[in-house]
Amino acid sequence: GGRRGEVLRLSREHVPAKEEERKRIERAGGMVAAFPDEPPPEVTGKGRVFVAGEMYPGLAVSRAFGDLVAKSVGVTADAEVTFTEIEERHAVVIIASDGVWDVTTSEEAVATCLSYLDKKDAVLAAAELVEGARAQWENFQAEAIEQGSNLESFPIDDISAVVAFL
Repeated sequence: GGRRGEVLRLSREHVPAKEEERKRIERAGGMVAAFPDEPPPEVTGKGRVFVAGEMYPGLAVSRAFGDLVAKSVGVTADAEVTFTEIEERHAVVIIASDGVWDVTTSEEAVATCLSYLDKKDAVLAAAELVEGARAQWENFQAEAIEQGSNLESFPIDDISAVVAFL
């Protein structure tokens, strides 16, 4: 992010419903769908990775590491690498999991981190991002429970972030 709060995206979302990701998953014997109680990928633009004809593993990202079943059906740990020249106007780099980005806009994340720029306290900036995302997930969870869902049907996603000031 920039010193004035502008956002420079260094990556794109790696979700199963994106055409390039879906093709790789389907070529490997996987399918992109949603759990029965979720809207379909055509509506959300996201989807989950499943073994064709099965309802597992249900991973909501198309690039990850550590899940051997997901790997067998096209989820890859291969990173998309981009290069960006760092300029004076750049102030912060934020690396975070989908548990942060699903509930926090890039603009909100940059604004949060910039509030720690003077002290260059990347640890506190990352902690605030994670805590804010956790609170959002807990609010969504509480709303789902109020509407009759049980706790198991609305888990809180993984939430992690690393912040570096430039």
